[in-house]
Amino acid sequence: MYEHEMGIREGGKLAIVAGAGPMGLGALTYALHCDRRPGLVVGADIDQSRLDRAAELFPPAEVKEETGIDLIFVNNGELEDQAAGLRELSGGTGFDDVLCYAPVASVVTLSAAILGRDGCLNFFAEPTDKEFSTPLTSTIFIMDQPMSWAPRAEILQTKLSHLSSPLLVGLIQPLW
Repeated sequence: MYEHEMGIREGGKLAIVAGAGPMGLGALTYALHCDRRPGLVVGADIDQSRLDRAAELFPPAEVKEETGIDLIFVNNGELEDQAAGLRELSGGTGFDDVLCYAPVASVVTLSAAILGRDGCLNFFAEPTDKEFSTPLTSTIFIMDQPMSWAPRAEILQTKLSHLSSPLLVGLIQPLW
């Protein structure tokens, strides 16, 4: 029986998309210091000044020396083919975990495009646009947080019902 292991894949490949802002850097801090660490972290953003600041705060050579994690910062806006360029950084297989920190359809679509087989995409930035839509071709699960996502699960399922590919929307009830 198949069982998906939740959390960052130990020794895996993690991409943090739109990840050079405060939330992305917080996620990076967690990834570098949690009990299950990836072997590769790619921080992607289109704001070069944010990427430069991230590299000052987390110098890749020092991160490698202290944690054993390969850390790469990349301006995906400068890549001719963003999805192909980011997938190439993963060794061509895609990422085990992708954290998306911008409620922008093209960024969510890019995040899905770089996800590897059996990967997990986390979309952490709730769109303010009630008509937000993006083509997704995978299973979506929404973690139910009190007063937050529970009433939106049905709305999201309705909004995504126009997709041509099979899609399963589920609601996860956490135990806490």
